[in-house]
Amino acid sequence: MRSRYAVVRKVSNDHLVRVRDRSRRRELLQILCAVAPLGLGLMAYIWTHVAVLTEGYAINALEREVHALVQQQRALELQIAAAAAPPAVESRAREHLAMEAPRPRQLIFLEHETLAERWPVGEGVAARPRLQSQQASQQRAAGLPREGGR
Repeated sequence: MRSRYAVVRKVSNDHLVRVRDRSRRRELLQILCAVAPLGLGLMAYIWTHVAVLTEGYAINALEREVHALVQQQRALELQIAAAAAPPAVESRAREHLAMEAPRPRQLIFLEHETLAERWPVGEGVAARPRLQSQQASQQRAAGLPREGGR
């Protein structure tokens, strides 16, 4: 190829032979042995840093999910409280179950005895079986059925 300034000749390096320099090879291995631990340490630091960041993002996502679930739980608890309120129960009973308030002649009042009447004060726990047996004998004498269907 011809150039304007000079004639370019093809260079032939066939007669050159590469000589291996052992001292340069030793220097290269020393540098590599000195830099490799630093590189490995840097890679380990970067790996742990990336792992911490990844886990931090995962924790933040889980915290947001927990917050959303807590809000949902509060809303559901409010719905339960509203549904369990006496006016709501009464309106559902009237509308869906066709229930109505009882008439006065449909009411039956039961007499009940208080604990003080059943177990008088001062007799204690030991007197309970004796008192119950006395009541059972009085019922038998009056011809009344036993309590509890026994």
